[in-house]
Amino acid sequence: ERAERCAMLDQPVIAPVDVLLQTAEGDEGLDGLPIGFLTDFENPNVKKNLELVDKSARFVNSVPPTTNAAGLAQGYVCRPYRSEAQRLRAIFTWVAEKVGWEEDFEFGDPENGGELLDTRRVIHSRRGCSEEIATLVAEMCSSVGIHCEIVRGYLKKPGEALDLAIEGFNGAAGSGRGNHFWNAVVVDGEYRILDASLSGPTHPRRGEFSSVAGQAAESWYFLARPMEVCYTHVPLVPEQQHIIPPISPDVLLALPCACPPFFRYGLQMQDFDTSLLSLENLELAQVTIAAEEGTELVAEVEAKGFVKDADGEFFVESGEGVKKRALAQPEWKSGAKRFVVKGCVPGDEGEAVLKIYAGKKGLM
Repeated sequence: ERAERCAMLDQPVIAPVDVLLQTAEGDEGLDGLPIGFLTDFENPNVKKNLELVDKSARFVNSVPPTTNAAGLAQGYVCRPYRSEAQRLRAIFTWVAEKVGWEEDFEFGDPENGGELLDTRRVIHSRRGCSEEIATLVAEMCSSVGIHCEIVRGYLKKPGEALDLAIEGFNGAAGSGRGNHFWNAVVVDGEYRILDASLSGPTHPRRGEFSSVAGQAAESWYFLARPMEVCYTHVPLVPEQQHIIPPISPDVLLALPCACPPFFRYGLQMQDFDTSLLSLENLELAQVTIAAEEGTELVAEVEAKGFVKDADGEFFVESGEGVKKRALAQPEWKSGAKRFVVKGCVPGDEGEAVLKIYAGKKGLM
């Protein structure tokens, strides 16, 4: 009934998770075909090895003032390593933790009053926007023989309203709504995604995506699978998704905003479609999530607070959020654990965000 109502109101009804899983054959390999067997970079032995790489990369502090991206990678950051994964991890950790984030800047032709992108300035000032950081990563990777692309796209913010009318996708002219840059690299014959900008501790939005504390980088954005990172990162050019075949940008924009814990704990959305986002009167939003045995979920609904103005006629935003606990009910079906999450909009608010948190059983 809700889907029919949305169709009558010209609101598109998409089941993005089902479309993604049914349409996509897999992540893209170097030969342009879907990968049959993925390399497991989450293997405990591999993770221990990469943690040692992190420690070494953090000791690289002072470099000569004339050092460029190639000299930094070859002479300092990647010097002791032979494998692609180790070199990539050293580059990722150094850039994410040593280069601070700053506001995006439009670069252009100096003859037209623009400014050229100079990665040497980024290395020595230790600051850069997402485009500069992605360019620095690409130049460092190229200097050590690793294929790396710079991807421009749209980074979805957790809790933002669904908007399918975003210009600039499918390689259309104009800048569109591209608001972020990241990298696609080839490692062991597979395309993987690096986002050194968002994973850095100085990025203002990192806290919305990750719970990693301190100055450490969020390691999930190191060699993330294209099929997983597409829940939040939508490239403007479909070929840069590195999913076989490329998925419609409308489907990717309609996917729920899933952050690293969603994939770390092996969660899966079931029977999700965009009609769940349009509620009337006292309707409940109900979401079903399949989970592993040792995982727990908690949920809350957050809305912007409103107060009456002096005349008592209007409501103005108070700046304080209103939070209300949502129900996250575990159940077992056919031997598999799943959670049914139910939430409603608190008070008289027009819209709200359903936030779902995952963690190990007993630690939530």
